[in-house]
Amino acid sequence: LNQANVGIAMGIRGTAVAKDAADMVILDDDLSSVCAGIEEGRVVFDNLGKTTAYTLSHLLPEIAAILLALVLGMPVGMSSLLILIIDLGTEIGPSIALSYEAAESNVMKRKPRCLATDRLITRKLLYYSYFQAGILITAGSIFGYLLVFREEGIELSSLINTKHFQDDSNPLLLDNGTTLAKSKQLHILSSAQTCWFTAIVLGQLFNLWMCRIKFQSIFNAKLLFANTTLLYGFFVSLMLMLVIVYVPGIQAVFGTSFYHEALLYWPGLAFGCCLVIWVETSKMIFRRFPNSWFTRLLRW
Repeated sequence: LNQANVGIAMGIRGTAVAKDAADMVILDDDLSSVCAGIEEGRVVFDNLGKTTAYTLSHLLPEIAAILLALVLGMPVGMSSLLILIIDLGTEIGPSIALSYEAAESNVMKRKPRCLATDRLITRKLLYYSYFQAGILITAGSIFGYLLVFREEGIELSSLINTKHFQDDSNPLLLDNGTTLAKSKQLHILSSAQTCWFTAIVLGQLFNLWMCRIKFQSIFNAKLLFANTTLLYGFFVSLMLMLVIVYVPGIQAVFGTSFYHEALLYWPGLAFGCCLVIWVETSKMIFRRFPNSWFTRLLRW
């Protein structure tokens, strides 16, 4: 038992000496329990990775909201309260729900993990979170944010290094001759920040479905609604977003507005669909060409 790679002793018939020397004790004396234990361990490890990948994906668009103000001098993309409600509100339910995912079809067909290289957080996982899902969600957020200003006739050049859209702003004269008072500027900024907020939440809801299954297609009917806990988390996140956008008292606290309602949702939905197309295409390549350079580079 000491010399074996994994020493296994029986819990019922095994002697006390054997149990002390073994790395593993099978309580029911059934060797098939080893396979069940390995499968359960792999599922737990997979679900931790899925939760981590999902949670990290919303960091880049949140950072971008601040960087635009720090680097380019633009109005801040999201207020601190909206960032907090994403981190402590809309993300909590889906993150917890991912831990209830069942085993994927290939979970017992994989080789054992190499403890030296196959860690929980790998470069491939970070690459997915930041440079695939993260970039698409960030692109949707920025696009919706700028679209609100564009709808009001405000060009990008007027937003860079601006001293407007603040509590002490002076009236802003646009190129078309329109003058925006301070109250109007703040109202437009509130709509733009709301659009950034909804783009992140909606993008993450699309990302939730992409993270839950890494190998098979999410459009498999048996898999789509298998995790009922995830469905609850999905709708709780969606309803919380709608409450923050539409309920008057809460709307005032978080500084949201649905004045540009037609622009609030489609940037997040459009770029969320782009994420689905990218991830599903990638998974199809993973399945058909498991040894390709694309699979080795991107499969997390």
